[in-house]
Amino acid sequence: MDRAEAKRIIREKDLRRWLWYVKPHNDVECMAIYEDDGEWVVSTTGERAWEEGIRRFAVEADALDSFIDRLDALNWSLRRPFPKGLTVPLGAPWARQGFTSGADIDRVDP
Repeated sequence: MDRAEAKRIIREKDLRRWLWYVKPHNDVECMAIYEDDGEWVVSTTGERAWEEGIRRFAVEADALDSFIDRLDALNWSLRRPFPKGLTVPLGAPWARQGFTSGADIDRVDP
């Protein structure tokens, strides 16, 4: 998988809560992909913004595969219904990248 294909999937599935080539910093319940010391890192953050589930890859295509799979799973889990029909909102009032719509992917670089 390459960056263009990953962006297309994010846009088409309207995946949210992603950080595109940005290391997490105070971001809750999101999926991140970024480069660190020549390796590609895919990680999640929990409800307290701690970076966890860190996986390192030597090849960017493998990192993108993992990122998309894990992001899809995160979005599925956040959309599942809670008792009495309540759901967890995916949108956020702040303008952090990837928290409002999958279409945001077209506005970020690289």
